[in-house]
Amino acid sequence: MVLATLAFFGATASSASAGSIYATGAGWVSFQPFTGKHYWHFDVSAHSGPQGDQGQVGFTINDPTFPLQSKVALDCVDIFPVLGLNGAAWVAGTVTKASPQPNFYAITPGTRLEFYFVDGGNPSATPVDEFDPFFEFAPCDTLGFFGYSPDVTQGNVNISTG
Repeated sequence: MVLATLAFFGATASSASAGSIYATGAGWVSFQPFTGKHYWHFDVSAHSGPQGDQGQVGFTINDPTFPLQSKVALDCVDIFPVLGLNGAAWVAGTVTKASPQPNFYAITPGTRLEFYFVDGGNPSATPVDEFDPFFEFAPCDTLGFFGYSPDVTQGNVNISTG
């Protein structure tokens, strides 16, 4: 799967400003029956506070023909409440490590990536959380709720809006 770049649709959101604001977790996304059980892997530790936005996302594509393993140093974290869900987040930053080089996705150190997370609750027999990777298409703190399409097939996203 090629990372998608979406057109910015003009939604805005403001980050929560008090308490502990973070998005953490790890998991797998598969596109059954087209991919194996562990096709995309992610891990996230994103925090917003008095010291600013910081954190890291690890993103791996386990495709035998087009693999990718990357690390992204975050410099934009936007975490916000969503009615009926535990919260959502847009995070963005610069790739610090990408392997192999070259790769099918043309991702190299210095590439800007953006990630969308939704915390729909605790893991259960069906997906409740969402993870989506993108090439950066707008400042993450100008993006808002992008919908809810749970796709984390194993793992958990935890979001605290403060």
